[in-house]
Amino acid sequence: MAGQEYSVQLFALDDRSLSPAGSTRTVDWQNPADSVHVSASYSMAANDYIVGTFMASNSVQAIQENILNSGDGNFNCMVLRAVGWNPPPYFVLEPANATSSLGNSASLIGAAAGDSTIANPTITYQWAAGPAGGPYADLVNGAKYGGTTTTNLIINDVTTDDTVVDYVLIASNGGGATTSRPASLAAATPAFAMSAIAASTNQISLTWNALTNSASYTVERALTNGGPYTVLAGGLTTTSLLDSGLAFGTMYYYVVSATLSGNEITSASAAAATLSPAYGSLAHRYTFNESNGSTTVPDSIGGPAWNGTLPNGGVFANSQLSFSSASRQYMALPGGILGNDTAATIEMWISSISGATTSPPYVYLFAIGNTDSSGNGYDYVCFAPNLAHVAISAADPGYAGEQGGNLASSLGLAASLHLTCVFDCPAGVISVYTNGVPASAFTGITDPLSVVGSQFAYIGRSLNAGDPYPTWTIKELRFYNTALSGAEVAASDALGPNQLLTTNSPVMSVAMTGTNLIFSWPAASADYALQARTDLSLGSWTNVTSPSPQIASNQWQVLLPPPTNAGAMFYRLAK
Repeated sequence: MAGQEYSVQLFALDDRSLSPAGSTRTVDWQNPADSVHVSASYSMAANDYIVGTFMASNSVQAIQENILNSGDGNFNCMVLRAVGWNPPPYFVLEPANATSSLGNSASLIGAAAGDSTIANPTITYQWAAGPAGGPYADLVNGAKYGGTTTTNLIINDVTTDDTVVDYVLIASNGGGATTSRPASLAAATPAFAMSAIAASTNQISLTWNALTNSASYTVERALTNGGPYTVLAGGLTTTSLLDSGLAFGTMYYYVVSATLSGNEITSASAAAATLSPAYGSLAHRYTFNESNGSTTVPDSIGGPAWNGTLPNGGVFANSQLSFSSASRQYMALPGGILGNDTAATIEMWISSISGATTSPPYVYLFAIGNTDSSGNGYDYVCFAPNLAHVAISAADPGYAGEQGGNLASSLGLAASLHLTCVFDCPAGVISVYTNGVPASAFTGITDPLSVVGSQFAYIGRSLNAGDPYPTWTIKELRFYNTALSGAEVAASDALGPNQLLTTNSPVMSVAMTGTNLIFSWPAASADYALQARTDLSLGSWTNVTSPSPQIASNQWQVLLPPPTNAGAMFYRLAK
């Protein structure tokens, strides 16, 4: 054992194997690591031995016996005795390097054992710290440190100063003291993020996560991503702020910062939002009526802040936009286009897709979210036509945690397609409609729409680096910041890409055809129910549930037989 003194008795070789007996053979003993450390020579025939003492510097010690002339012999034995046995503790658990976050706490753990038969066997502990290699100063319990005389050291309110020293644990008993190997502490920047959501026609609501031991927060605002930023509010002790008096059609970017243990921490990326002109309905519309050669696609609803761009071009013709896979063409929308929404609907009219019916290759009609440093998409919503695959993901990489699924058949070679993807995350459902008809609904969705990242919003491009681009033609693209109902999707399909749904109260007409009454109102006014009652001032209105409204000639229609009672029957539309 290192630090223990030992007595060693070393014997010469036995002479019984010598021929003739008593022949002279000589030996010596040597420290094999030091050629100068050699004993005197001894005659093998004399059966001599020597006794020496040494202090062990390690758990393994080597002693070498040399035969000094030719011949052979037998080595009898070596006797090793501990001198004054009273060993210090030895570590059974060395402290390991630890990682924490600025402002949080960190823990270092070590443990030692010893010989219970020695005098004063109880082990005591003391944590110490200092520069690499020492000297180390004992730590004292207080606001900064806890457990300084135990096996578990707690370092509170971690700062960068705590990362530039080494920590050691000193274990002591009646045999002495042993110092552990040094351990270090690393401090990472804590996760700090802000979100921005439109709260009204001129207000944006800002929220961020709290940082432990932060006294206050400062919020800054800019009109461009990356700044320059100006201070909007400082000295905030809450984790939310309502920014008011904002202009419609302008994109606002926000960052939040805090002073934590002497270090200024700023949110990792800017939160972006603009005001929605029709919150709860149509938020963005792209109609592709531009002249060929244009690289900008205006948003006629959301305004210039949400205009799309064509980084690699595209072909405008007949109110359509065509993309070429070979030219890697796509449309880029501002990141965070879904940032205001708890539910969303993405609707597009597609003239044709010149793709395939299987994947790979993985091509996407839309992919909205982030791309990590390895080139993998994450925190996204997407639709891939070859597999007819729709998904939301809060994982990184995204494919490891997708929620959604595949439609029954591929859309990789679709033509004249009206595609509607409804992300009704509060209801836990993603629904896909093709040409106004339900194609599939995927339930059990637990990811909220707020997981969608704000880096990119691609139309006709993947978030995964290296994925190919589709060759396709699109007529119109719409984003709604709500989940459209089946009736609204059917009405939008009947109206086509050139007409919008409306929130105006519809005018109902009634006509007689044969022996039936036909109740009609515009298809653009979806989700209205026909109601009836026999008295305008008494009783309750009841829904006419059968037959259900159907679309014909861009009109909702309900066909009913005339009332059988002799009195009047009154009808109205309600939503």
